[in-house]
Amino acid sequence: SNSKIAPVILADDIVGELDASRRHGFWQAIGPSSQVIATGTERPTRDNPRQWWYWEMKSGLLSQAEGQGEE
Repeated sequence: SNSKIAPVILADDIVGELDASRRHGFWQAIGPSSQVIATGTERPTRDNPRQWWYWEMKSGLLSQAEGQGEE
């Protein structure tokens, strides 16, 4: 479909579950206007072109983590 609405993609632990080749392919397949909400135990690697904002959960509190906006 040629919808002009950018999708929101929910990705659970992509960095930790895919090997480097598949992870690179995953990021390449996502359009640049898509929003990605990703969870995981590791931060994204440099094989994706997106800018990330990091959040962390500690003791039941959600807060912005260091490193926001870095690639």
